[in-house]
Amino acid sequence: MSLAGKPEVNMEDYFQSLAAIVQNALQAGERFTASLDAEETDFVRMNRGKVRQPGTVAQRYLTLRLIRDARHGEHSLSLTGDLGADASAVRDAVAGLRAVLPELADDPLLLLPTEVRSSRNVRGTSLPPSEVVIDEVLAAAGGLDLVGIYAAGPVWRGFANSEGQRNWHATNTFNLQWSLYHRADKAVKTGHAGFAWDATAFEHKMAQAREALPEVGMDAGAFLAHVAQRLPSTGEAREVLTSLRAADLFLAFACVRVEAWALEARYLALGLVNVILTLSPPRVVLGGGVLARAGLLERVRGEVTALIGGYVRSPEIVAPLLGLLGTAADREPDHRGHAGLSGTRGGRARRSPRRRCRDRSRG
Repeated sequence: MSLAGKPEVNMEDYFQSLAAIVQNALQAGERFTASLDAEETDFVRMNRGKVRQPGTVAQRYLTLRLIRDARHGEHSLSLTGDLGADASAVRDAVAGLRAVLPELADDPLLLLPTEVRSSRNVRGTSLPPSEVVIDEVLAAAGGLDLVGIYAAGPVWRGFANSEGQRNWHATNTFNLQWSLYHRADKAVKTGHAGFAWDATAFEHKMAQAREALPEVGMDAGAFLAHVAQRLPSTGEAREVLTSLRAADLFLAFACVRVEAWALEARYLALGLVNVILTLSPPRVVLGGGVLARAGLLERVRGEVTALIGGYVRSPEIVAPLLGLLGTAADREPDHRGHAGLSGTRGGRARRSPRRRCRDRSRG
């Protein structure tokens, strides 16, 4: 992942040397500007709690602009980071721009600075090796289905011109984004980013992500008995257990124990939060036969409030009042175990207009 074995390069000194090379290559009446864009970033992709794709991106680009009177040309080149090799390429770029300037038209809108305003901004500290961070992340996941990506490393920006202005910006940052998957597409997403790796802050966020996973009470003895009853009678126990997916067994056990309503409330809340953060509705109406489960609506409200965490105002979450246009006695619905139109008006199924016309024609 890292650039192990490659000599350490002080990028600020390296850029200053490149600017000096360009300055010394100028002829009378010529001016220049030079911009450096560079990075050395480690990328690590994780899936199912394991490293799937590590890699490093190291790139350096120099953009030169040569100016004479009202004419100017620009050339961008990729650098190696080896000053000895790059110096020749930079001199060749200056010579190439000088050769094409006579063929260019004057630029009536050319405006060059007359004041020198140099600056230097360096942020971030030395980060631990990416291998160390990833080992810590996977250990903290503790066998959970973690999916995520880690990006870390320095980014450099530099500017120089023939008037002596020098601007330098360097930052060393990391960004870790991960999700703990519970089942299928149900996951808790968390992120940790900054200028210095803080193991304590990361552990706190991982703990929060674990706590946000659906909580279903589970007796260890009963769960093991449930698994044992469903194991095949033949085959090596180790191979059989290795082939099992704990998440699927967990959900199956929860459903058998009729504890899946905690999961159902969680899943409904996750969907509602997406709608709330997108549309900001003042009220959300939940209907259907599923919501007839006693206490489910209250659970959903609690989950939504917890997930939003005060980021936006939580809307009112209510059951449908299908008799709102009727009398006061009609405004409290009684679905009697039915959903949709068959559950309206005290549980009596209403005939459609076409059915009523057909009945009348028969009479």
